[in-house]
Amino acid sequence: MKLIRQRIDKFLGIKNTNQSGKWPWKGSSTYFYQADNVEINNDGDMLTKREGYYLLKSGSYSNLWSNEKVSLIVKDGNLYSLDLNTSTLSEKFITFVGYSPVTYVEIGTYIFCINKSTFIRLDINGNLISIPSVTKEFKQVMPGGELAEWYKGRLYISYGNLLYFSDAGTPWQYDLRKNIFQFEEDISMIVAVNDGLFISSDKTYFLSGTSPDKMERKEVVEYKAIRGTSRKIRDIQVGVNKLDEGILWVSEKGICVGGQGGFFDNLTVSNYVMPEITEGSSAMRDYGEKYQYISIMK
Repeated sequence: MKLIRQRIDKFLGIKNTNQSGKWPWKGSSTYFYQADNVEINNDGDMLTKREGYYLLKSGSYSNLWSNEKVSLIVKDGNLYSLDLNTSTLSEKFITFVGYSPVTYVEIGTYIFCINKSTFIRLDINGNLISIPSVTKEFKQVMPGGELAEWYKGRLYISYGNLLYFSDAGTPWQYDLRKNIFQFEEDISMIVAVNDGLFISSDKTYFLSGTSPDKMERKEVVEYKAIRGTSRKIRDIQVGVNKLDEGILWVSEKGICVGGQGGFFDNLTVSNYVMPEITEGSSAMRDYGEKYQYISIMK
């Protein structure tokens, strides 16, 4: 049998869309078809693996969130704040929030914690603050929900295929008569840029405009975003487009980027076929000279 050798100088990433049976060479560079625990840099070099991290706490934890003032986490249906200045990350009980996923929205000096059964407000130190009473006719406290976003003075909350939005300047209150948008299917993403909202339902849409009564809905792409995978970014170059503000998310067809005016690009559709997934979790990692977008999916 004839032995064929090929020198590999660079790895170009991952590519599982090749159906020809031929190895996808580009000179002395090639792609991975499948890779596990592999990291390459922009020059195509494989990097030395990091040393790893050590375990601080274990248990049934979920819904971790943090800013410069407070860190929040859910354990066994209870919301706690974590003291990051102690080696044991000591916990302070706040309140019971139940077992559905929690969304956190920081608005000024408050943090709103929202899930299907909960709509609560904390101060910047993690202390529970009561929601102001709502007494005006046709007005009601904002409902619990699944996803939430703050945009142009209003809080937007999704529940199923409904998108509720608060009155301007009062994120805990909405008007029963008119502060609701209805979509075709359950909403899997709500995320804002400077001039609108990206919404994923049966398809992915962009709601342009700053006020709900003047928003225009346009279809961005015919497939959905995967719940839990969106992350905001700044100063990203996408081809010839420089985005001061943008969004990364995982869709049914690959990793996507969105920006002002409804700008959209699928970054991986030509190289990678996504497995069938329903939800995930993503993070941005500061890696010295670059940022990494990391997603875990199931």
